[in-house]
Amino acid sequence: MMMRYLTLINGWTITISTRWSFKIIAFIALGTISVVAGEMLVRSAWVALFPGILLCLVILVRGILRLEEGEAFGSLDLLAFLIPATTFIEVRIIGRLFAPDVLLACMIPLLFVAGKDRELAYKLPKTFILLAGLWLFGQVVTDLVRHTPFRDWSRGWAKIIFFIINFAALCMLIERRPRRIVLYAAGLSLGYTLKFFLNPDIYAIGAPWKFGYGVPLTWAIILLATVLYREHSFHRMLVFVILAGIGLVNIIQGFRSLGGVILLTLIFLGVRSFRRRRTSNFRAVSKREFVLVIIVLLIGAWASLAVYSTLAKSGILGEKAKALYERQSTGKFGILLGGRLAVLSAALAIKDSPLLGHGSWAKDPRYVELLLEIQRRLGYIFLRAPETDLIPTHSIILGAWVEAGLLGAIVWIWAAFVAMRFLSSAFGKDLKLAPFVVFFAFQFLWDLLFSPYGAVRRFETTFLLVALISALNWMQEGETVPTESSCYETEGFGKRRV
Repeated sequence: MMMRYLTLINGWTITISTRWSFKIIAFIALGTISVVAGEMLVRSAWVALFPGILLCLVILVRGILRLEEGEAFGSLDLLAFLIPATTFIEVRIIGRLFAPDVLLACMIPLLFVAGKDRELAYKLPKTFILLAGLWLFGQVVTDLVRHTPFRDWSRGWAKIIFFIINFAALCMLIERRPRRIVLYAAGLSLGYTLKFFLNPDIYAIGAPWKFGYGVPLTWAIILLATVLYREHSFHRMLVFVILAGIGLVNIIQGFRSLGGVILLTLIFLGVRSFRRRRTSNFRAVSKREFVLVIIVLLIGAWASLAVYSTLAKSGILGEKAKALYERQSTGKFGILLGGRLAVLSAALAIKDSPLLGHGSWAKDPRYVELLLEIQRRLGYIFLRAPETDLIPTHSIILGAWVEAGLLGAIVWIWAAFVAMRFLSSAFGKDLKLAPFVVFFAFQFLWDLLFSPYGAVRRFETTFLLVALISALNWMQEGETVPTESSCYETEGFGKRRV
């Protein structure tokens, strides 16, 4: 029987028949079509997707158990999956407290006893914790000067403290291991799914794909694409088709940002593969080459936006997408700014107080009124007035700057440079987890610029940063890491720890 090989992260190979390969693809395609076609019930869509998801999970679980040859599946591996899977458990103490907040905090002393604190001694984790501490200091000073009410400053300080705790615990728990990154991603996907069914918020009820099951399903499919990603041209092309398909599904379902991030990932990997074919090997990327990559990405993003605008305007993507496009493209800058006008009011708030900030959960009706005035002047007349006096930001970087001043922005600007440094390294060096971690990098950058920070996003953002730092170590240290060039060979890049 003709066979195909699925090569996992460190060269471990599993063999499945061509027939089963196409069955897996067929199940995914069938489920995707069932979601896209018509107005169908959420649970009906999941029933249609279930066979494909089950087969994918069988392959992934078998692969996860063998990601690190010679390493037994231990208790920390199990915890890396179970802790994020509890995301659906939530209590309200001052603010919203989720089970992973408590579990990761409880893990810290145990991880210290086990000697895992060495992970925090490396340059990047140590730098980030220092900058995050400055963020907390800036928030405390700002709240004291601004006389922020207890209910607000307690939530603002707790948000930063738990973020630092989560980051430190994740660095020690994951230990830069590919297996645990995959396990944590799978656990977080499961946690998001359970949250949608057992503890949905108002947004998930109104937009189930975007705020419910779309993210975990997308992550699962990109994980499968990562398993398939290898030098063989058939598998490489198949990965590109899968990424293009799930990106298109997200756009059709109204999750344009996630679809755009996937398409940027696809363009990056395509250019990277083209460069590898021309040079016949991986080599360090020059500044000129990286600038050209950025230009290609911008051109690709512009082309994707133009295609989306044409499809949405014509009604091919459905009446909802057409109505949304028409509302957000009425203004002077079209859809490019129509969905993210809050960044303008945030910029004005930062201009008024760039160093000190406005305090935790900053409220000022002036900036809400300014946002409405900006909308009217630019021709965006579709948005209703916000229901609170919170200063609109809709950006992790701008939100931290508005609340804590410049010290709040510095940590996230530094994190953005880490993501850019990863992309530069990943373009010129061997990295087996390329599809998934490259997707992480683009998602992380998008969140920093255009997504609010809070609720379960703090687990996802922290995890993405830890994964990017780990991947930088794989490429720049003398670690035994899996590569694309061989199923059985590994390659290091020096002994310097970052």
